[in-house]
Amino acid sequence: MKISTKNTVYFRPAIRSFLRELTFFCLGLIMYLFPLTMLHWFIFYFPDDVNMSIQKLIFVFTHYIGLALMFWASLLVCVVILANRYKLTSEYVESAWGIIARKTARVELSSIRTVNVNQGIIERLLGVGAISFSSAGTAGQDVTFTRIKYPLKLQALVNLKRQEIPQYRYQDSR
Repeated sequence: MKISTKNTVYFRPAIRSFLRELTFFCLGLIMYLFPLTMLHWFIFYFPDDVNMSIQKLIFVFTHYIGLALMFWASLLVCVVILANRYKLTSEYVESAWGIIARKTARVELSSIRTVNVNQGIIERLLGVGAISFSSAGTAGQDVTFTRIKYPLKLQALVNLKRQEIPQYRYQDSR
């Protein structure tokens, strides 16, 4: 929960949910900083097949592949964090995605029928997950918040806000 005003809470994906991207970044960093070590490992496993020109090629490619992995992982994390924005107000939940073009999905709290939380094993250990909101009359999930910190707390908060909404009932005027 990043920014909070009186009745509005804004969310973004949690940085701790990018474990796979962090692994690729660390692998790229190792390849970038230690290309000679990578070359020695390659020569150790294939000692007879490596001449001097192949050694130079392996050294240069290891260096640039490591740089590319670091760039790709960093770019992916930045794009996902900057592109996704989630909003919870006292009237609705909204998911917005996009950096230049923006796509939004909104569901009124009064029309939400189910609030589901999805977490895998690693996500449970990291305390992140996805929360999806379904409204009446639709087959799938209307709004989904992915890579959110503490999704069970958010689910409880949404259910609390749903209980605060007055239930309008149609009365017979006979």
